[in-house]
Amino acid sequence: MLHDLLNRLYLFYQSYYDTRTEFEKDVWDVRNIPGARYADHESRQILNFKDVPKPFQDLAKRYLKFRISRLSIGQCSLDLKAIKLFLTFLHNRHPSWNTLKDLTRTDIEDFLAWHNQELKDKIPTKSAHIITLKVFLENIERLQYVDAPKLTANLLLFKEDFPRPINRTESDIKYIPEGVMQQIEERLEYLKPPKFIPVIVLLRATGWRISDILNLKYNNCLEHTSQGWYLNGDITKTQVLNHRVPITDEVAAVVQTVIEIVKDLSHEGNNPKKYLFVQLEGVRKGRPYNYYDVRRNLNRFVHEQNILDDQGNVFHLKNHAFRHTKGIELINNGMNLLHVQKWMAHASPEMTLRYAKILDTSMRKSWEEATKLGIFRIDPVNRKPTKIDLTEIENEDVIEWEYIRYNLDAVKMELGYCMKPIKQPCPTQANPCLSCRNFCTTPEFIPQFEHGIHETKTIIERGKSLGRLVWVEKNQALLERLEPILEALKTGKTHHLAGKKGREYIEEERVHAR
Repeated sequence: MLHDLLNRLYLFYQSYYDTRTEFEKDVWDVRNIPGARYADHESRQILNFKDVPKPFQDLAKRYLKFRISRLSIGQCSLDLKAIKLFLTFLHNRHPSWNTLKDLTRTDIEDFLAWHNQELKDKIPTKSAHIITLKVFLENIERLQYVDAPKLTANLLLFKEDFPRPINRTESDIKYIPEGVMQQIEERLEYLKPPKFIPVIVLLRATGWRISDILNLKYNNCLEHTSQGWYLNGDITKTQVLNHRVPITDEVAAVVQTVIEIVKDLSHEGNNPKKYLFVQLEGVRKGRPYNYYDVRRNLNRFVHEQNILDDQGNVFHLKNHAFRHTKGIELINNGMNLLHVQKWMAHASPEMTLRYAKILDTSMRKSWEEATKLGIFRIDPVNRKPTKIDLTEIENEDVIEWEYIRYNLDAVKMELGYCMKPIKQPCPTQANPCLSCRNFCTTPEFIPQFEHGIHETKTIIERGKSLGRLVWVEKNQALLERLEPILEALKTGKTHHLAGKKGREYIEEERVHAR
């Protein structure tokens, strides 16, 4: 404790009396660099050039000065690490060099061999380093640095030099299974310290990155419109400012409670940037919670509460898993892929499509698990579950239909279900016979009407639970046509809008009608 205090005092006085600009120093604090991109919730805010070989320190500093105003501290840290490895290798190989003018393809090949041996099976790290090196060589060439290589970057590094990427599988994108999520939600009140509970609530509700949740500001993060509540914030990775997503009244109430507490305790001295999830005292005063603390306490909670996966193992959680889970959930509930992309603030649709791929794989796995236990469908007569004999099923269409019937947007028709896309107009969808003057029905059809009304109400209730407003609206319109007809039939009347007069033809009309 005393050592840390003395070290902080030393660094304070050193910084206070050091009149050099940040770029002249060997250790940069990005918080002192105007225009530098960094997140307050991160502890990583230092770029240390001391380990860069002396002859190349000026080159490294000039390059990072160019990068720091354009890229995040995370990317600049990776730049410095990769460049440091490369320049250290060159310095050991050519101690007299103080520029890269004489760099050759042979030097690159030898570095790649050494680098490959050093990192061995760490393919993602190796790939990141080589990409960073290529960008470095391309940029110093483009910026016309006097100490840049005489050879162009494309003659030094070839595409064959990059490690072959590993094909990503479903397991590479960690999402939270429904059973695990249910356990978390049931026991979330036991998460310690309690200040992290609202963070998890918002991760679950929005699917935002933890960094974007921690950067929310209490003075503008909650918005209420005639349509309902929205969470509003900036998505830093893709630079989407004032991004907002809808949230429920319950989630809004949680956020409102945090806002009232934090606003009351905040002032210019302990929360000048008006963070919603802020540390009001201590070393991190005025900064958001550290996302590593959130993850560490979340996994402690998982172990203490014995949150288990389907195999009976304790489920290891990462903050980002909530994001993947939300993406899958939105697709599973039928949201348009472009809308999911906008919700998640993805820069491209490719990332969104990966969630759809996970859904396909997960759905197949769930189907296979279900077949082991037996498949059931609801008998239309007695409304009881009836087991399906799998030996009678020639293909998976029956199982697929059972899924579609209860999960997708559907409108019940007289002889089946309409499954058209929501945006595709169809004037005949909502059973036009019910409003046709030539449609006639009698009390003998009461059982069919009762069954149809029951089915339509079931679809409406499911639509409400899933938030499918179009689904509810169309089936509600159908219900409003069915119920009055049924009431009329129950009194012994015949339903025919044209009436007796409409049923009586003259001979010419009767022949034509036939």
